[in-house]
Formats: sequence, structure tokens, C-alpha cells
Amino acid sequence: MSGFRCNDVVISRFLQINDCFNIGCYLEVYIYRITFNEFVVQHKTVKKYINMLRYCLLVLLTLVAGKWGREEAWCTHHTLSLISQFEGFVSKAYRCPAGVPTVGYGHVVEKGESFSDMDLTQDQALELLRSDLISANDIRPYLISPDSLKPHELDAITSLTYNMGYPEIGRSLLIKHINENNIEAAYDFFAPWRGINDKIIPGLIKRRLVELMVFANRSFDPKSRLLPSEQWGILLKYTDENWTILRKIDSKSGSGLLEEAVKIFREYQASKARGPRYVKLSDRS
Repeated sequence: MSGFRCNDVVISRFLQINDCFNIGCYLEVYIYRITFNEFVVQHKTVKKYINMLRYCLLVLLTLVAGKWGREEAWCTHHTLSLISQFEGFVSKAYRCPAGVPTVGYGHVVEKGESFSDMDLTQDQALELLRSDLISANDIRPYLISPDSLKPHELDAITSLTYNMGYPEIGRSLLIKHINENNIEAAYDFFAPWRGINDKIIPGLIKRRLVELMVFANRSFDPKSRLLPSEQWGILLKYTDENWTILRKIDSKSGSGLLEEAVKIFREYQASKARGPRYVKLSDRS
């Protein structure tokens, strides 16, 4: 597979609209040459209605192209870059901690798919990831006003959804608070999604911290003695609990999970600041 430029939304939308215009021109020729003979076309009234038909057709096709654009525009290069950092790349199919057959960047192997006899490339894996996000992990239907969310907010929610499940997150308190336009109240509801089968997983706690920072577009100080609630000046009960768990793990093993979380967030911020670029998916800087 070739590299996919999923962040070039403006250019791709222009090309779609241009294609629609060309289709309109072809249909116009068909109408002139097939439906009407030369004598009828010369009649002013008929010309008027044909021009109206051309205009309506072009508007309709342009709107359709615009809808295609809005359906895909939320999934950017930065969305993929954020999620792929968490998922990690595996070229061969394996079973994840939950026992689910998985390949690439967390792609769940569906019935009828087979990856046993192939080594997936990173570009192929990122195309699978993008397809998964658009087709099966689009959280926007659960949101009352998805277009009101900032790109970084949608990136954070999409990462959580891809990791923990589409319907589960859709019915969560996180989405409830967002739909009530109570954004700060939503901050603390990334934290509860920290385990599998009631087993707390430090890697998931780290991921939830990153997603919270991405969603809020602000950072924690990993070296501070203050809890997240104290650092941000708002109540973050569950996040404080997770922070304490990682702090204890870091102090015992020196794993630096809190610093890693902040580093991933800062890399995401730097990527957003650079803006969209023409890139291959394998170029994920």
C-alpha cells in the first residue's frame, strides 16, 4: 500500500469538488446530445431549464463532496500519530492482553481477515488504523455538537474510544458531561478507564493522563509534589488516585511513567504547532 495523506483535508476536498464539477459537465453534454436535439436546445425556455438543472446538479454534487470531507476531516495526521504512540507497531498478528487477535497499531483482526502469512508495513498498519477510526470508532454520533469540539479534544476522545471500546465510551460520564457543555467536569472521567477485568494496568493509567492533558491542552509537572487537583486548581479525584499509583511505581522502579506521559503530550503539542504537512504515514515526526 502507498502512504496515505490523511491530513491534507483541504486539498482532497477541492479535488472531490473538482471531480463533481467534471461529472456535472459530462451529464450536461449527455443532456444536450442525447435528451434534446439541436432544434429544441435553441429554444430559450428549454435553455433556461437546462441551465437551472446544471446549477442544481453542481450544487448537489458539491454538497455531497463536502459531506465526504466532513466525515473524514476529523481524522488527521495528529490523531494517528497520538494513537500509534500508545498502540505500538507489531507487523505480525498476535493476541493482546485481553486475548483478542490484533495486528499493526491495535487493529482487531475481524472474521474473514487473515494476516498470518504476511508482515504488515507501518504504512499499511496506519491505513488500517485510520480505516478503523473512521468506520468503527467514530465517537461523534454520541456527541450532541461534535463540530463544537476543538481538534485536540476530539483527538483525546478518539484515542480513549479506540483503546477502550466504542459503545462503552459513548455511554460514559465523560461524554455525558461533554454533551452538557461541562468541559471541566469531563476532565476527571478519563481516569476511571484504567484497567481490564478489574485489573489496574499502569500503561493505561499513563495513557489516560496523556489523553487528559491533550483534551485540556495543558500539562502537569511530573516532578511536582502536588497532585493534579492542586496543580490545576480543580477537583480531579480519580486522576489524583491514578497519579498517586504511578508516583509509587516510579519511586520503586524508577520507570518514569509520569515523565513519559508529559513527554508524549509535549511531542503532540509540538506536532500540532507545526501544522498539517504533506507526509507519508511512515514519517510520523
